[in-house]
Amino acid sequence: MADGSLATADRDYATIKTTLFPAGATTPVAANCATLPNAPMQGACGFTASHLTVAGATGVPQASVILSFHFSTQSTRDVLNVVAGQIFANPARAIALTDVAPGTQLNLLNPALPSFARARVGLVNVPYYSYIPTSANDVQVLRNAWRTLNAVGGENNLTRFNPLPAPTSAVTGRQIPLLLVVPDVTSPMGTRPAGGWPVVIFQHGITRDRTDAFALSQAFAAAGWVIASIDLPLHGITATGSPFYRAANEQTFNLDLVNNTNGVATADGVIDSTGTHFINLTYPLASRDNLRQGATNLLALLRALPTLDIDGNSVADDIDPTRIGFIGHSLGGIVGTSFAASVPVRVLPDPPWLRSVALIAPGGGVAELLRDSPTFGPRINAGLGPQGLTPGTTIYAQYFRDTQTIVDAGDPLNYAATVRANNTPIYLAQMVGGAGTPAALPDQVIPNAATARLIAAITSAGTFPRVVTGGVQPLWGYVNFIAGDHGTLLSPAASAAATTELQTEVATFTAAPTPVIIPGSAAVVQP
Repeated sequence: MADGSLATADRDYATIKTTLFPAGATTPVAANCATLPNAPMQGACGFTASHLTVAGATGVPQASVILSFHFSTQSTRDVLNVVAGQIFANPARAIALTDVAPGTQLNLLNPALPSFARARVGLVNVPYYSYIPTSANDVQVLRNAWRTLNAVGGENNLTRFNPLPAPTSAVTGRQIPLLLVVPDVTSPMGTRPAGGWPVVIFQHGITRDRTDAFALSQAFAAAGWVIASIDLPLHGITATGSPFYRAANEQTFNLDLVNNTNGVATADGVIDSTGTHFINLTYPLASRDNLRQGATNLLALLRALPTLDIDGNSVADDIDPTRIGFIGHSLGGIVGTSFAASVPVRVLPDPPWLRSVALIAPGGGVAELLRDSPTFGPRINAGLGPQGLTPGTTIYAQYFRDTQTIVDAGDPLNYAATVRANNTPIYLAQMVGGAGTPAALPDQVIPNAATARLIAAITSAGTFPRVVTGGVQPLWGYVNFIAGDHGTLLSPAASAAATTELQTEVATFTAAPTPVIIPGSAAVVQP
């Protein structure tokens, strides 16, 4: 102690040690724990016996121990790697198309969409490890996290040494909605190639849903590519009158936990809007596992796509398994990074499972990203203020530090370098602003600083240059857009020229025989 006196065990710990070491005993006698007066003491005694056994084995005098405890550390990538290993080591999970071939022409759904592409709908089976609500008002969905399949010492935490999560659905998995956009025979590329359709998996952003894929239908149907789109966890279609709504399968679970008008935690009889509950700052473990479940769903879809029967002839020859790419927008790019890093590496001459990755307006360091976001930051601070967490205070900084530590296992910063190290081609676009009068703003949803962190993580594993107008960069690189906004990939509202340029770059990168980045418009791309 500071005053020179000896540090000693407290009363309970001393009692436990006396119980474990009766007269003459040189090693802990764990059986004696049963003689202690209550269950908590008996449980603590059992743990202490194991601690002191380890101490003795390492040469620490057991009699000198005055305090002992144990803890586990969180691993970042082990769990998703194990999940991916299981998905790809086993037969592909089923994809069931639930409509009638050849599907519905897109222009019949919306006159603004192309006539040379058709929508198909179905269900894809995924291993599910997150909590499944029992009713629309089940708040436990906000308070649960993944747990290990095999508890060790009464602990359910997933660690490097116990990384296999317990499924919460049936062993056969959970079916989630799938939307396909398939080129029509009238498309510029005509009929299906002899080797099957190439496919790009599209993952939407926060508070969006799978129908965002329609915004890319013109570019990809014209290039002769199928788009396969699923929802992020706790996202989906909430309009019950939509022809694409699937009541029994939506990943929103039709939850009604808040008032959609004011956000108050009171049911209002209306399905909560898509993505309302994905970011959960009151229980960050749930946020972490929403990220991991999203990556898991994408892994299952990737594994299953080669078995897809689009034309309904019962022959699985409709997809070219050597030409499957990925596009992730916003949160879809965040989840997509961990997904891409977890895809098992195949040895030549086998082609890679995933041919390319395009990340549009992504970011890394999720806790800081949310805190610094002009869109999300003020809302978050408004919620934290009543809890005594105000910007500029130590406890506020500690809260975000601890939240980031918790979500690390789902954060793309811990996966990005692996995607590059595996030589998976990567295209990244960010909106930095500056063009026009008044000047376009930088991304107001995902701060450029968060995107810069992700770029730095990718660069740590290999070359990842910025590409400018007039440049031709194969395989890896990023482009800064000076026009447009966070949603420009999908909407021309901020800049039609930027939307055209971005969609062209993404389609060219994805569909080219060798992925290549070719910025074209100096009016929207930073020189």
